[in-house]
Amino acid sequence: GMVATTDGSSSSLSGNITQESTSDTDNTGESGDFVPLELNLLAQEWSFVPDTIRVDQGAEVLLRIESVDFDGGFAAPYFDINTLLQPGRVTSVNFTADEVGSYDFYCTGSCRTNYPEMMGTIVVE
Repeated sequence: GMVATTDGSSSSLSGNITQESTSDTDNTGESGDFVPLELNLLAQEWSFVPDTIRVDQGAEVLLRIESVDFDGGFAAPYFDINTLLQPGRVTSVNFTADEVGSYDFYCTGSCRTNYPEMMGTIVVE
């Protein structure tokens, strides 16, 4: 007769859900489920808030750039970041803070020419 097998796809769906997050282990990045450091940056005419972003060396950073009313480019050359921002949108970029130092970010395009003060610094410590 017909035998219904339960070793198929249905069992593998629930196989990889593990709840092992304990508060006393710190994120060293050696585990497979490393969570990036999420930071928010506000872009508005004609400034970034905050204009200094501090991160620890080795951090995997997810930078969420929310543009209020700014329509233009955003660049952080050291981290190979060059993206466009649109008003009312959040643009996410990610980078690894591999070297200690201070690295500039700024608006690009005509903004860079007209508003050279619209810039900031990523400080890796």
